[in-house]
Amino acid sequence: MNIGKLYSTQMGAERMKRNLKLEADDAVLWHKEKILKENAQIERAIH
Repeated sequence: MNIGKLYSTQMGAERMKRNLKLEADDAVLWHKEKILKENAQIERAIH
């Protein structure tokens, strides 16, 4: 996994924080920490 390549624009990070009601200052770091948790379960949405 290329976790180091995970990024967002400032506007995108603000949108993530607003939509997910995050209190974290850094939305990208918040997501990285969730993804790297040992018990993380990640699924691909099929549209």
